[in-house]
Amino acid sequence: MDMVNSFPFKEVSVGYRTVTLFSSDELEKAQIGYCIDTNGQSLTGNGDGDWLQSWLVIGYEDETGDPIFIDIF
Repeated sequence: MDMVNSFPFKEVSVGYRTVTLFSSDELEKAQIGYCIDTNGQSLTGNGDGDWLQSWLVIGYEDETGDPIFIDIF
């Protein structure tokens, strides 16, 4: 995750939208509500519409608050 901290920016704006990227120190907390709950229990599954275990939230879009995520597998 050192690569994440080497980015020279934390936000990218296009028009009225801004994407904010998390630092490596923020990534674990950013997963709460997506792949884990506040108690650390998994929220992932393999059904239609389930959050996949291989998805990692790396940021969010400011207008809607939608997560920006990548598939790490």
